[in-house]
Amino acid sequence: MWRRNRSLGPTGGRLLRFTINLVRIQPSSVVQLNRAIAIATRDGPEAGLAHIDAVLEHGELANYYLAHSARADMYRRLGKDSWGSGVL
Repeated sequence: MWRRNRSLGPTGGRLLRFTINLVRIQPSSVVQLNRAIAIATRDGPEAGLAHIDAVLEHGELANYYLAHSARADMYRRLGKDSWGSGVL
């Protein structure tokens, strides 16, 4: 589901709209992380990585392993597996 694929464009857009609405209702760092993953689904791993890094800069998810896993996955999708292994 998370692989970038042109056929997932509308799905990625729906997912992003859902997470944007969720941010309005429950503006937590975990919801922001999910929004970043939705952005990656729609716009690609570079965009997702930028948003994940912005979420991590706030510090609330510094010890949240799923945030670092998502970040490593963005590096993997970019073909930078050696970078991804270093972020975990």
